[in-house]
Amino acid sequence: MSAVPGDTVIADGRTADQLGRLTPWNAGKKPTGGEFGKLSAPITDAKPGKIAYALDLRAQVPTGPACTNTVTGSHTGPLVVATGTTCLTAARQTGPVVVRAGASLVVRGSELTGPVQAVGAGTVQFCGAVLNGPLSVLNTRDHLTLTGPGCTPNSLSGPLQLVGNPS
Repeated sequence: MSAVPGDTVIADGRTADQLGRLTPWNAGKKPTGGEFGKLSAPITDAKPGKIAYALDLRAQVPTGPACTNTVTGSHTGPLVVATGTTCLTAARQTGPVVVRAGASLVVRGSELTGPVQAVGAGTVQFCGAVLNGPLSVLNTRDHLTLTGPGCTPNSLSGPLQLVGNPS
């Protein structure tokens, strides 16, 4: 329908334009030209395209360690992360969370009610989390992530204690 001239009669005396003729993809230009060409220019170009910027930003997003245990849905009671990496993904944790030395906690899109304490943890990462309670993170070995590229903002309601953590 895009190659037919707009005034061409198609059916019942109606033209291609009247029947909703599609405009040519990329305004009829080659994939390397037109708006699509601008959009897809690589990051190394003098004027990179929006796709290149999005992919470059995505490459900067910290992925965090691989999950060895995943908590989803509702969980009530203390949660102790003693070894490996526990990920809270779309979870609702009610009760204290303790991350032991060397263990890691990754919280994505989850709600926590209660205190969270990590001393000497490997990694602590909160992205898109709602925390109703105090957060104490001391001397993580690898990373503490509470904000940054690709990290959905958090809502932290309670006192924060962040000491001796690499960024």
